Amino acid sequence: MRTVWKYVLSQGNTFQMPVGAKILSVGRAQGELALWALVDTEAEKIDRHFFTVGTGHELPDKGTSDVTFIGTMMVPYAMPGMDIVIHVFEYSKQ
Repeated sequence: MRTVWKYVLSQGNTFQMPVGAKILSVGRAQGELALWALVDTEAEKIDRHFFTVGTGHELPDKGTSDVTFIGTMMVPYAMPGMDIVIHVFEYSKQ
């Protein structure tokens, strides 16, 4: 069965996702950073690795050059009119 699943993000993440899962978007849900993926619930699951980084911050060294940009989201900051911009990447763990 094909459906959409939500995965809650933090600073570094490894998720068990069905093989072939397609990342659809990133954003906020109930105050949490999340990504949504189209998945086949009957497919075998594999580990997929993600991390977040703010604009102007150095990307962490994940020991591989295989880093894929997933999306960007705006997160409201404590001061009105100020947002933090968070970028989500996927990488291959080798």
